[in-house]
Amino acid sequence: MSGRFRSFFQLYLPRDSDHPGKKRKIVNCGAVGLTLQVGRTAVGEVVHRIDPESINVVYGGFSAK
Repeated sequence: MSGRFRSFFQLYLPRDSDHPGKKRKIVNCGAVGLTLQVGRTAVGEVVHRIDPESINVVYGGFSAK
């Protein structure tokens, strides 16, 4: 399941973000809080992103490898 969260972070964090969530799994029983933002592009498409500054480790965090 934590691999799915890694994919979620890769998809919704900004491309230039080097947050560990893009490369590392959340540890077993780990919990992370974040803010998911919704906006629109100049042509009106709905877009979603994670605010990198909002990511907060509640328990456990990300794996070392």
